[in-house]
Formats: sequence, C-alpha cells, structure tokens
Amino acid sequence: MTTSNTNKILVFFVLTFLFSLLITEIQHFYKLFEHLNLALLAPGVVGILLILYYEEPGSNRFFWERRILPSVKPTFIQIIIALLPIIIIPLSFYLYKTLYNPYIETSKIELSYLLWPIIGIFFEELGWRGYLQHRSGTFIHLFIATMLTGFFWFFVQYEIYLSDPFYGVITLIIYLSFSFILAYLFYTSNRNIILGYIFRLSHTIIALIFISEVINDISFMFIMAPLYLIAAIIIVVLNKKLFQIDTKGDL
Repeated sequence: MTTSNTNKILVFFVLTFLFSLLITEIQHFYKLFEHLNLALLAPGVVGILLILYYEEPGSNRFFWERRILPSVKPTFIQIIIALLPIIIIPLSFYLYKTLYNPYIETSKIELSYLLWPIIGIFFEELGWRGYLQHRSGTFIHLFIATMLTGFFWFFVQYEIYLSDPFYGVITLIIYLSFSFILAYLFYTSNRNIILGYIFRLSHTIIALIFISEVINDISFMFIMAPLYLIAAIIIVVLNKKLFQIDTKGDL
C-alpha cells in the first residue's frame, strides 16, 4: 500500500499519540510498572508498523540496518556533540546551586530506572528520527522538518504541558533544541540513529544518577534549557548548508 508523504507523517503522529496515551492511561489505571515509562516504546513500534504496512514492497530493504548499524565512522565533532549532556548537565547543576543554593535530599536510584532508558530511548529514536525525521525530511525543507519533528515529539508528552503550562514552555525549548542537535547527528551519520541515541541516553542516565532530585525543578530547567538552545543554535549556524538556511537569513 502506498500513500502520500504528508499522510504518512500525520498517520505516524496520530498513531503515536494515541498509542502513548493508551499505554500511559493503562499504566496509571492498573498501576503497572509505575517507575517505567512504557510509552517510550510507542514511536518505534508505530514506525516499524508503518514501514511494514505503508511502504512499497522492497522499499524498506536495509532500512532498519541503515538506521541501527553505523555505516560511517563518527568524527571527533560528532562524538563531542553526542556526549554534550556530560558537559551541559553538570554545568547547569553548578549554576543552579550557585544561584539558588537549594537544599537537596539525596535518594537511591533503582537499577530499573537506569536500565529501562536503554530500551525506551532506543525505540523513541527509532520512531522520531529513524522514521519521522527521515520521512518528513524527504519532502519538507529540512529546517521545517526538524521543527515539525520537535513539536510532534513534544506534543505527545501531553502530561508535561497540561500539568504546568510554564514548565511545558521550558520543556518545549529543550525538545526543539534536542530536535536540531539530533537531526545533525542523524544526517551527518548517514541517517543513522546511534549517535542520537547516545546523546539521549547520556542525558537521561546522567540526570537520573546525579540530579534526579532537581531535574523537574523549574529553576533548574530554566538554567539548562538556554544551554541546550545555545548549543543547538551554534550547530545550526555552523551547518547552514545541511539545514538549507540561506546566508542572508531567508529560509
């Protein structure tokens, strides 16, 4: 079965949103694995189903191998960007402690909190970058496609902006910043998700181990968000050709 590219990305977004909503509500209602965000699986599962159902026979040949198995050697710059959270999160925490001098209670992190992101984030990247970013980037201006991917990715996290709109705005900035950083890693590694996966995983693991007590503090987020935004802007400005941005500023 074939369909237009526009329909494909809309179907992906709608199915991912509904699947995420269903999983989240079932988890809350039945109190299942409350410490695990099973909704992370939704983008990857939906992407796999659409590849199997929507694409022309044979068009998905080597698709998943290309997304998962690196085909080019990463450059030093790519590795630095993939490990950027190792710099940004400690710096954010240092600035947070310096400015606010908060009282922080330490708590133990269960092993499952650290193991689950290894699976969940992989499925997220497989869906958002491996399917949606790739699909939208084939027929929409790449800058717009990256913005669209970031907005869709954020919108699915409905609990964030419904519970606290201001917190949602700060989180949106982070998601859009991530979207451009991850798009750079995705396209410069021959449309492979592994470097982006490393970036996301390093951010999550460091946050869980070192700053789990303050990661949801709006003051901490207000410091961390601009740092990621600055990193994303620098990457876009230095890679105008990749994001198809005219040097005069016209998209």
